[in-house]
Amino acid sequence: MNGIGSVIPGFAGLSVQIPDQNWNFLLRRADYMAEPAFGAFHNAPVTARDTALFLPNWAKLTWVRIPENILTRSDSLAYDHPYQVNVMANFGSPLTHGDVIAAFLAFMAR
Repeated sequence: MNGIGSVIPGFAGLSVQIPDQNWNFLLRRADYMAEPAFGAFHNAPVTARDTALFLPNWAKLTWVRIPENILTRSDSLAYDHPYQVNVMANFGSPLTHGDVIAAFLAFMAR
């Protein structure tokens, strides 16, 4: 399973949509600075191996639940400095925080 990347303007983040799934994730630098390496993934496939370049400790991340808000649903955040990752359910999805984290870990384990 591959995701499709979309770079946030100014290389501020890499949003990854997973086809036919009700969740997605966002990679950013923890200091919110630009990351030129994200550019290679704009409108391109993003694999678990690609993601692990930014999150080498993905299997050991400590997740923090983000309270529900008007922008995201079932959003959780983890840090693997110098990067951070948000995993979240798509709008209208019934997935819980735990479901989304489990889906991300399954994506990464492939």
